[in-house]
Amino acid sequence: HSKQSPEGGPGVSGAFFQMIYQVLIGQERGPRFGSFAALYGVTETRSLIQKALAGQLA
Repeated sequence: HSKQSPEGGPGVSGAFFQMIYQVLIGQERGPRFGSFAALYGVTETRSLIQKALAGQLA
């Protein structure tokens, strides 16, 4: 079940973000993803996602 965006278009499901946070920080919940990327750094966030997809995270 996906939500609608504030503009009324299709949004992203909560399950998607649960998966992202599980991969990135080992928890089902976390800060808003945009805030996470802004604080951690976009380049660093991309690198972290690439490492996770390659199975290189502990």
